[in-house]
Amino acid sequence: MGKRAAFLTLIGLVALPGCGSSSDLNGAALSADIEDGLKRQNRVRLAEVSCPAKIERKARSTVTCPFRTDRVRGNIKVFQQDDQGSVRWEVVPSSVERL
Repeated sequence: MGKRAAFLTLIGLVALPGCGSSSDLNGAALSADIEDGLKRQNRVRLAEVSCPAKIERKARSTVTCPFRTDRVRGNIKVFQQDDQGSVRWEVVPSSVERL
């Protein structure tokens, strides 16, 4: 497994209760939580994630958020596990490009 593949093992779990209205997730809060996870898991200083501002709460739905670190850029797929704000995210391996 090369350096690119090693970076792609990222997965995170986030619970965002109360983020946004009862029908929306707060994309800014989700982006910030994913950025923290990227920094912690990969020991990078820069991590920028851009999720949509409002994300409809819907169990088993997905949204894609572009990301960039000081080493790579690509996409993160966010999976809503329920309609209560629990999400799981992972880097999309085929989207990752070295900078």
